[in-house]
Amino acid sequence: MIPELVIGSGRVIALRGRRVRLSIIGFELFTYLLSRRNRICTAKSMFDWIYQLRDLPKSETFPVHLFNLRRRIAPLGLTIQYLRGEDSYRLYGPGEKVKPLASGYSSLSHLEGMAA
Repeated sequence: MIPELVIGSGRVIALRGRRVRLSIIGFELFTYLLSRRNRICTAKSMFDWIYQLRDLPKSETFPVHLFNLRRRIAPLGLTIQYLRGEDSYRLYGPGEKVKPLASGYSSLSHLEGMAA
């Protein structure tokens, strides 16, 4: 877990006096990544878990949900690193050193041009 992180009702998360409210899918992605925080999560595993849980038709909006989640949690000092070569993601807490990005890795810069 991330020290001082509070998960409240209404999909609100708070850390060090800052609060953000997440969308339904954003909240589910966040809790999925948080529960697997010391592991790398593949995009396929997250996609399958979210859409099985929500019983929604599979869609092309999954990368946009990840992009929006990244933007929402950034003010809390949380980072989602994208490992392009593996099509995987990892959540880092504030003050944690994000592992250096090797060739083919990014911090979700591949999603920067997507509509919010």
